[in-house]
Amino acid sequence: MAARKNSRRRGVILTATGYQKLQTARLERELTANFGVRYTNEELSNLTKLSLMTLAKIFTGAPDGIATTKPIPVDKQTIDLCFSAFNLTLDRADYLYPDESAPIVPVVEPAILSSHSDCRSTFDRGEAPDVSIFYGRAGELARLAQWINIDRCRLVAILGMGGIGKTTLVTKLAQQLQPEFTTIVWRSLRNAPVLTDLLPELIEIFSNKAEIVSPAIDLSAQITRLLECFRQQRCLLILDNAEAVIQNRDDERIDPGYAELFGRIGASPHQSCLLVTSREKPVAMIPLEGAQLAVRSLVLSGLTASDSDLLFDAKGLSRSLVGRARLLSLYSGNPLALNIVSTSICDLFDGDIDGFLDTDAGIFEDICQLLDQQFARLSPIETVVMYWLAIEREWLSPADLAGDIVPATTKQTVLTAFSSLGRRSLIEHNRGKFTQQAVVMEYVTAKFIDRVTAELSNWDMQQPPPTLPLWLSHPLVKSQSPTYIQAIQKRLILQPVASQLKLQFRQISALDGYMRSILASIRTCYPDIPHYGGGNLLNLLRHLQIELTSYNFAGLTMWQADMQGATLHDVNFSDADLSKSLFTNTFGWVWAIDFSPDSQLAATGETSGDIRLWQVGSGELLHKSSGHTSWVWAVRFSPDGRVLASASQDGTIRLWDVRANRLMRVLQASRPVLSLDFHPDGQLLATSDDAGAMSIWDIASGTIESTCAAHLQQVFSVRFSPDGRLIATGSDDNTVKIWDVATGDLCGRLTEHTRQVWTVRFSPVRGASPEENGQLLATGSSDGTIKLWDLTTVAIVATLPGYPDWMMSIDFSPDGRLLATGNSTNDVKIWEIDRIRANDAPPTAIATLHGHTSLVSLLKFSPDGKLLVTGGVDRSIRWWSTTTWQELSRWVGYTNRIQSAIFTPDGTQIVSSSQDGIVRVWDVRTGDLVRSLRGHDPGLILMVAYNPHSGSIASASEDRTVKIWDAATGDLVRTLAADRQAVWSVKFSPDGKLLASGCGEGRVRFWTETGELAATLLGHSRVVRSIVFSPEGQLMATASFDLSWRLWDVKTRELIHAQTDYSNLIWDLAFSPNGRFLAVGAGVANVAQLWDVPACQLVREFAGHTQDILAIEFSPDGRYLATGSADRTIKIWEVETGTVLQTLIGHLDRVNSLSYSPDGRIIVSGSDDETIKVWDLATGECQRAYTAPAPYLSMNISGVTGLSAAAIDSLKMLGAICAS
Repeated sequence: MAARKNSRRRGVILTATGYQKLQTARLERELTANFGVRYTNEELSNLTKLSLMTLAKIFTGAPDGIATTKPIPVDKQTIDLCFSAFNLTLDRADYLYPDESAPIVPVVEPAILSSHSDCRSTFDRGEAPDVSIFYGRAGELARLAQWINIDRCRLVAILGMGGIGKTTLVTKLAQQLQPEFTTIVWRSLRNAPVLTDLLPELIEIFSNKAEIVSPAIDLSAQITRLLECFRQQRCLLILDNAEAVIQNRDDERIDPGYAELFGRIGASPHQSCLLVTSREKPVAMIPLEGAQLAVRSLVLSGLTASDSDLLFDAKGLSRSLVGRARLLSLYSGNPLALNIVSTSICDLFDGDIDGFLDTDAGIFEDICQLLDQQFARLSPIETVVMYWLAIEREWLSPADLAGDIVPATTKQTVLTAFSSLGRRSLIEHNRGKFTQQAVVMEYVTAKFIDRVTAELSNWDMQQPPPTLPLWLSHPLVKSQSPTYIQAIQKRLILQPVASQLKLQFRQISALDGYMRSILASIRTCYPDIPHYGGGNLLNLLRHLQIELTSYNFAGLTMWQADMQGATLHDVNFSDADLSKSLFTNTFGWVWAIDFSPDSQLAATGETSGDIRLWQVGSGELLHKSSGHTSWVWAVRFSPDGRVLASASQDGTIRLWDVRANRLMRVLQASRPVLSLDFHPDGQLLATSDDAGAMSIWDIASGTIESTCAAHLQQVFSVRFSPDGRLIATGSDDNTVKIWDVATGDLCGRLTEHTRQVWTVRFSPVRGASPEENGQLLATGSSDGTIKLWDLTTVAIVATLPGYPDWMMSIDFSPDGRLLATGNSTNDVKIWEIDRIRANDAPPTAIATLHGHTSLVSLLKFSPDGKLLVTGGVDRSIRWWSTTTWQELSRWVGYTNRIQSAIFTPDGTQIVSSSQDGIVRVWDVRTGDLVRSLRGHDPGLILMVAYNPHSGSIASASEDRTVKIWDAATGDLVRTLAADRQAVWSVKFSPDGKLLASGCGEGRVRFWTETGELAATLLGHSRVVRSIVFSPEGQLMATASFDLSWRLWDVKTRELIHAQTDYSNLIWDLAFSPNGRFLAVGAGVANVAQLWDVPACQLVREFAGHTQDILAIEFSPDGRYLATGSADRTIKIWEVETGTVLQTLIGHLDRVNSLSYSPDGRIIVSGSDDETIKVWDLATGECQRAYTAPAPYLSMNISGVTGLSAAAIDSLKMLGAICAS
C-alpha cells in the first residue's frame, strides 16, 4: 500500500495560482529585459537551465506543448528551479500532488508556446531602413512593446520632429516584435500614396492573398475588409511619415481617407495594431486616445547622453565630456542632425568637438536650419545630385544618373559626388544604390519647388541667366521613370509648381501668354545647349490644362515631355530633339504580342491588321509592317528570333524577316487563322482556324504537311509542348485536345470546361516532375476558370477561381514557377504553381495587377523573366516588374473608330461616339462639327442614344458610366455610375421616361428621368451588346455575347422569351416599325434573322455577308432592312422577300453602326475606319464623310531628331506634317 501511495504522490503540478504567478513574472522579465518580446522555448531553456521537454510539462502540462486536462507531474525541485530563475519563491499554494484536487490548467496562447513563431511570421519590409546599427532607445522600445504586446493597443503614434529617429525606432521595434505577429507590413507614406491604391495591396498581404480588392471599390468598404483581416489574425501595420498625408486644407487637418482609416482602426475591436510615425498627431486619434485606452501616442525626444556617446564613439569624435554635452544640447539630441554634424566635425576639425564649437556654429532650432548649412557647403555637382535624388524618389545608382545630368559631366565626377554626400550622411546607401532619408528628401523637394517657381515667375525675357537655371537643368517629371514614380512626381513636384504659377497669374490667358514668351526667350538665349525646358513647359501646360494649339517648341530639346493623349494641333516641333519623350501611338486594340528570344524586341498584332516591332527597353517603335487586311490574332517569333509569324482573320499567315523588316512569304489558309505556334526546332508551324481545323506547315517550303478536323468549332489556341512531341488545342466546343506530333493521333481529350477554351499553355521545362518537364498544361475558358492539368495522369491539378467571364490570356513565367492570367474584369492575377500544388485550400493569387480599364486581351512574360507585358481593349500596353509587380511603363494607343452614329429625330444632326471618349454632334447638311461633348474618361464610348422628348443624349462608355447630356447646349446633366465593368449599350424608351443600359456583366438596368435606378434585370451572363424597345414601349429585347437574345415585359420586368441556340455572338437587334418583327444581327455566322415577335418564331434569314453582321436597322416604313458587317459592306434587303437590293461599298474597315434618316432616304454608317458616311439610298453613293480631327493635326515635325522612321510615320498617321 505504501509503495502505491508514494507512486501516486511522485511529482507535482502547478495550481492555477502558481501558473499565473509564473506567467506574470515571465511577462515582467520579457518587458524589462527583452523589450517586451516573448521568450522562445529555447531562450526559456537557457534562462532556467531546464530541458525543452520539462518546460513543456511545466507550462502546458503535455510534452507536445498543447494544453490538456491531464497535466504531467514533474519533480518539485524542478518547479522550484524554474521559479528561482524568475526570482520567485515556490509556495505550497503554487502546486498540488496528483492525487489532490485537479488544478485548472489554462490554455496558453499559441504565440507563447511556439518556439519557432518567428519562422511562421511574415515581415514585408517595403522601404524600411537597415537598422543593424542602432543606438539606445531601450526605454522607448520597452514602453512601446508593453503597449502593443501587453496592453494590446490598436493604434499607436510615434511623434517627433524630422530626423529624431522615428523611422529607425519603429523598424527596430518591428524586428523585435516579429515573433508576436502573423504578418508585419512596413509602408512609407513619404510620397503621399492615394489610400484607395494602398489599401488593396495591404488587404492582399494581410489576407495571405485570399482577398483581392479592386482600387475602384469604395474606401469605407476597403477599410472594412482590412479590419476583417485584423480580426482574423494578429497583424502589425506600420505607416511611416504620416505627416505627408496631413495637410492644411481649409478646416481639414488630414486627408479624409486616412482620417477614416486611423479612426476606425482605433475605435474598432480587433487583435492587431497600426503603428504610425508623424511629425504631428493625426486629429482622428485625439478623441480616442488615453493612458488606459487602446489608442496612445509617444512623443520622441532627442537621444540621451549615454545613447549619443555610442554615436559619437562610432564617428570617432573627441571624448570631451563638456564638448559632447554642449553638442548634444545644441542639436537637441536629434540623431540625424548629430550624424550630419559629426561627419562635418570629422572632416573639418579632425573630430575635435571643442574646435567646432569654438567657431560659433550657431544655435539649432529646426532640422531645416542644419540642412541649410549643409546645403550651402555643397559643391555644384553635389547640389545637382541632391536635386536629382529628390526628383527620382527611389534608389538610384550613379551610372543611372550620369547620362541625365545637364550640362553633361563625367561618370567619375558623379561617382565622387555620391561618395562625398555619403560621407556627409546626406544620402543613404544600399547595394550600390542611393536615396535620401525622408526628411532630407522633403527638404530638398521643397527647396527645388521654391527655386523653380521663383525662376519661372521672375524670368527676365531679355537677359536670362548665363548658366542654366534649375528649371532648365532638371526635369519636373521624368516621362521615362516607372509609371508609379511619374504619378508621385506629378503630385509632389509638378502640381505645386503649377499651383503657384496659377495663383500668381490668376487668369489662365495671362499665364498662357507668359509661357509663350518664355518659350521664345529660351529658344533665343540657349540655342545650342540641351536642356529640359521644353519638356518642363509642355508638361506644365498640360497639367494646367492650357490648350497647346499653335505653341512653338521649334529647335528645343523636348526631353521627358509626355505627349501621350495630348491634343497638339498646329504645334511646331520643327528641328526639335524628341528623344526621351513620349507620344501617342497609332495602335488600337492589340490582340497579340510576343518577345524575341533575347527579350530585346517585342512584336504586336492589332485589329487594324498591322504588325509593329518595338525596342523593349526604350519603347521605341522600330518598324510597322502592313499587309494583313483584317484582325491579327497571333504573332510568334521563331526559336532563333529571325522570323516572325502572324495569323489573321483574312485567312493568311505571313512570315516576316525580322532583321530585314520585310515580308518573306504568305501562307494562304482556307479560313480565318486564329492561332499559331512554332515547333521548338523552328522548322514547323502549327495553325488553327475558325472552322475547327489544325494544320502543320513546313517553314522552308511554305506547304502544309498535314491538316485535320481537330474540333467541331473554331480553335482559339494551339501550342507545341516544350519538347515538341505534343500539340494542345483549345476550342469553342468547350474541349481541349492533345495530339501526337509524329503520328497525328489524338492522345487525350479534356472536357471539364463548360464553355469556350480560349487559351492553352504548356509549362516550361525546369526539372523532372510533371510541372517541371512541360507536362503541366494550363487552360483558360469563358466559364471563368483556369485549369491546371497533369498530362501524365490527364488529371486536374487545380482549378483557379475568381473570374466571372472571359479568361482570355494566360502565360507561364520562363522558369515555370508563376502563371499570369488576364480576364474581362480588367485585372491581371499572378499565381505561384508550387504553392497551388502544395495547398489543399482553394488557390489564391500572390498578386493582382490593376490598371487596365477594359478586358485584358493579352499578356506575356519576357524570356529573361524580368518583365510581364499586358495589353487590353483600352488600347494600352503596360510593362510590369516581376520582382515588385509595379507598373514600369505604359504605351498609349489611339484610333478613333466610330462605334455608334445615329440621326436626331428631326434628321438635321448626327450624334456619334468613338474611341477618344468624346461624343460629337454633326450638321447633316454642311458636314460641320457642331459640338463636342467631353466628360467621359479617355476611351471607348460604345453607344449613344437620343431622347426625342427631353432633347437629351445618353452615352455608354467603357469607363463604367452612362452620361446624360443636354443636346442643345452640350452641358453634362448627370452621370449614372452604372457598373463594375464597361457599359456596352443604352436606349431610351419611346416615351422617354425610361433609360435602359446593358453592362459587361450581363445586367440590364432601368433608370428614371431623374437618374434614379428603377430596376435591374438579370438573365444574361455576359456583355449586353444591344437593347431595343418595341415602338409602343411595352416590350424590350436584349442581345448578349452569351449567345442569346431575350424578350422582356417592360412594365412587369419579367422575361417573356429567351432564344439561346446560337453559335456566334449576337451584335445587334432591331424592332420593325409596327413592332411585329425583331431583326437579329449574327448569332448564325454571317446571317441576319427575322423573328415573328408574338409567335417567337423564325420567319426568314438574310445570307450574303462574308463576315459577322455588326449592325442592323429597319427603314422607317419597315419595308427594308439594312445590315452592316465586318466585311466592310452595307447591304439593303427587302424584308418581304429576303432579297438583297443594294450593297454599299466604301468603308475600309468594319461597319459598327447604322441609322436611317426619318424620311428613309439616306442612311448613316459608323466604321472602324474612323469615318461616318452618309449614303444616298436612291443612288447608292456616299454623299459625305465625317472624320474627327486627329490629335496631332498639322503638328510640324520637320527636321526633328531622336525618333525612328517608324515613329515619324506613326506621328504622320495622327496628323503630323513634315516638310520634304
